[in-house]
Amino acid sequence: MTEANADYAYLQQLLKLKTKLMKCVEILSDHELAAGHRAFEFMRDFYHMAQRAAERNVPGADSVVDELSPLFDQVNGIAPGVPVTA
Repeated sequence: MTEANADYAYLQQLLKLKTKLMKCVEILSDHELAAGHRAFEFMRDFYHMAQRAAERNVPGADSVVDELSPLFDQVNGIAPGVPVTA
């Protein structure tokens, strides 16, 4: 009976720890999504600025647009270079 009580107490401790860890994982995931969104917005704005510069024949702007266009000229597709799994 002593071992059973000890196992049960240990189980309760693990469940409490698991709950706290899951909360940390959720917070981490939220931060990851937010950082990714902000990075995407920055790069999208940078790309649009390069497009406007290319329209005005700013030297080098067309190179930036050419490099970034595969990342932004898609409509709900898979990003280039991303491995496709079956």
